Amino acid sequence: LSRAQWDSESIYTATSSLLIAPVVSLLTIGVVGWSAWNQSVRLTVVVVAVAPVLAMVTSFFGPRLRAKAKASREAQSAMVSFVTSVMHTLPVVQSFTGEERNLDQFRTLSNQAVATTRRDAFVAVLAESVGMLVSNIGAGVVLVLGGREVASGSMSLGTLLVFLIYVAALQSQAESLMILNRLLRAAEASLDRVMEVMESNEVIPEPVSPRSLRQPSRAPAIVFERVTAGYDAGRPVLDNIDLTIEPGEVVAIIGRTGAGKSTLVSLVSRVIDPWQGRVQFNGVDVRDVSLGELRAQVAVVRQQPILLSGSVADNIAYGSHTVSRHMVRQAARATRCDEFIRQMQDGYDTIIGEGGVTLSGGQRQRIAIARAILKPATVLVLDEPTSALDADAEQAIVDLLGHMRGHRTMLVIAHRLSTARAASRIVVLDAGRVAETGTHDELVAADGIYARFHELQTRSPTS
Repeated sequence: LSRAQWDSESIYTATSSLLIAPVVSLLTIGVVGWSAWNQSVRLTVVVVAVAPVLAMVTSFFGPRLRAKAKASREAQSAMVSFVTSVMHTLPVVQSFTGEERNLDQFRTLSNQAVATTRRDAFVAVLAESVGMLVSNIGAGVVLVLGGREVASGSMSLGTLLVFLIYVAALQSQAESLMILNRLLRAAEASLDRVMEVMESNEVIPEPVSPRSLRQPSRAPAIVFERVTAGYDAGRPVLDNIDLTIEPGEVVAIIGRTGAGKSTLVSLVSRVIDPWQGRVQFNGVDVRDVSLGELRAQVAVVRQQPILLSGSVADNIAYGSHTVSRHMVRQAARATRCDEFIRQMQDGYDTIIGEGGVTLSGGQRQRIAIARAILKPATVLVLDEPTSALDADAEQAIVDLLGHMRGHRTMLVIAHRLSTARAASRIVVLDAGRVAETGTHDELVAADGIYARFHELQTRSPTS
């Protein structure tokens, strides 16, 4: 945020200054210098001799100004980052009484920001002071030499006074150029920080010659072919996965925490890419398809739903630009949102705040599901879609998945086996591998991992 706000603004400020100020200064120096040359060649040479010294001063202080400006920007960014983090996690801070610890850390960061800003200002003032000292020494030499010429009668007092006015004008323009140099060095530091973002390597690269998805309007087949993937080098989360999902099939992904369920579905929309193997979407490797075209065909509901600041209707319709209010209401009714939405102060036009803070967890989850089913995508990825829902709302979502079977290919991560039963097929992951696959009845009869999950969830608390 600080790079987008402060650093970009610094670049604009320096650019706007660079467009006019140097032109005015150089024209003034040229005209005044020519006039001074006509008055006294000897004294003009003295004035011009100061320029190389000023250039050396500028060259010496330039890298230091840039380094101090960058350090100041980074210290300010660290402070803003900390404040933003605390504001987003305020309930945790309050529940664990972390106010004093956070206040101490903020004081430390703010003191560091103040200290680096002071050092930046000190170097800037020092550079300008040294430059002006050199300029004043040059003016003093001109005054001494000019005074001697006046005393000897080779120059009139009026000519000397006019020449000193020229020197003052040149000093003023030199000072302007020194200030401009400081602004440009600060802008260079800001530009470095902006370009670090702009030139960063994309984690998920776009294909050079993207291929088009074949028949994207139909429910596609998805094939995982010897896929190994993970996040930390040498520690794969998925290990040599082979899995084929048929068009229109509803597949439930079951497994212990850390088994690789979320990683598996993330490969479909290229949130991450596999280390080895490939993922095919309608017979096309997903790495050969543009990210925009691929992700337009995938609707995702995350385990922790993310809503945008705005109205309820805008959130539900976010995945499509062509939906009507009637379609929004249909999606809301299908996910049991309509009843609580109509009870809000402004109904579907109610502003829900950033992240949906004014809604309960279950309400956010149902709105996220409504948004996903309204998106004209052929693949629906649901990560724990019923984890925050009561039994009635969960059954409504399960029924909805049953109605959508055959129209979309669906991947459903589920810990509740009541949700998994609605799937065409259940895939059990264990330690990054496909351990079991089949229907609910087949897996219970196999007496494997899924059967143990089923036993734990159906066991009576008193047994």
